[in-house]
Amino acid sequence: MKRKPIVIGFALAAVLAGWLFIGYEKIYNHDGDRSELFIKQRPMFQVVFRNTVLCGECDVEPIEHLTPPELKEFERFCRARHGLATAPCYEIYAREQREADERLGIQRETAY
Repeated sequence: MKRKPIVIGFALAAVLAGWLFIGYEKIYNHDGDRSELFIKQRPMFQVVFRNTVLCGECDVEPIEHLTPPELKEFERFCRARHGLATAPCYEIYAREQREADERLGIQRETAY
């Protein structure tokens, strides 16, 4: 009978560790929403994150066009998902956009 409190304690510890270290990103597409699990780079209580520079199949939003709340949300996402500050994290998505543009043969006037 003494094992039951120990098992419950370990279960609660596992749930707390999962809550602190596992997050998921909500990705919005034209076909519907999807979620992607990831391991957080630092523990935090927030679980659901949204990358405000991406909208699924859209182009990367220039960081200058983000509102202050969107920029704050992107900063939280970057810290959790990549462990990076806003600028280096944005460069990851801008580079992916440039590579996609090159594959499609698209020339853009605005640089990411």
